[in-house]
Amino acid sequence: MFLARIGLGCARLRAGAEESNSRRVLDAAVECGIRYFDTAPSYGSESVLGRGLRGMRREVQVCTKVGLPGSTPNSAGRFRALVITAMRGVLPEGALSWLKQVRRTPMRTAATQRGYGNFDATLIRSSVQESLEKLDTDRLDCLMLHEPRMSDPTPEAERVLRELVREGIAARLGVGTGYQLQDLPAFGDVAQFAVGPPLLGGGDSRILIGHGLLRGFESAVFERCILDAGIFSRMPALRRRVSDPFAMSALLLSAVLIGTDIGRVLVSTSSAARLRKFVSEAKTLFEEIRSSGSAEIRIEFSNALRCYAGTGGRARTVVCGRSIGGVAG
Repeated sequence: MFLARIGLGCARLRAGAEESNSRRVLDAAVECGIRYFDTAPSYGSESVLGRGLRGMRREVQVCTKVGLPGSTPNSAGRFRALVITAMRGVLPEGALSWLKQVRRTPMRTAATQRGYGNFDATLIRSSVQESLEKLDTDRLDCLMLHEPRMSDPTPEAERVLRELVREGIAARLGVGTGYQLQDLPAFGDVAQFAVGPPLLGGGDSRILIGHGLLRGFESAVFERCILDAGIFSRMPALRRRVSDPFAMSALLLSAVLIGTDIGRVLVSTSSAARLRKFVSEAKTLFEEIRSSGSAEIRIEFSNALRCYAGTGGRARTVVCGRSIGGVAG
């Protein structure tokens, strides 16, 4: 049940100089039991998935998007990718994280700035065809509008999208964004969004997929919220197991899966070793909590999440900032 609700966000996977490492991460995800993979033309990872999942396409689910085109790295970006790849086994993790952050910084110049996708009906068709070729497949388990406006899709775009479903090319339609659930139009069967406080109220009938869960995670704050919710009193062994920030981040993942209406959480990393460690830790914690048999545990975790979201104005840290241990939810 746990692994069915975890997916790999593939924005950190890259072709070219970084593909060998990206393939190691992809292989680690498959070995861990992850079977849902989220990509997009703008991520640059569709071809990596196409090659890495060859031979097991029917065993996994792949979601891609339309609206934002792919981009070609400039010479500085390619050089940085080569440095990161060559020095991965030599540089401290902090230095590698800094290099990656420098690469991403120019993409958003202001916290309030956002881009929107182009959902021209003709472009949707051509984008899907290119994605199918890169993914080496004839069908998509989910096709999302990437960064839609509230007024999207237009009737013409919706007609094309529905045709793709009838033709068997897309099994489900959805909307996906780097922002929060309330920013998405009411379209499709799936809504993918950055996890934030508004999520806790639930009430959306679509399949909910969260990402960005562990960015800026403050483990000490969350530990206090878990304590105040009475969870450690009910399960004292749990407190002994979550003695470090990495384990606490795994507990946060379990809390969201148990205490909210989110159906799936995406995790993302550029380290195969960290992915294996995190998934193993989170799976063990999740199963331990579910086996406790407590009918109140969902309410207690929901209360802990509300506490964490509202503590000291730190709600925003759930959706922005650095990741813990190199694994971002």
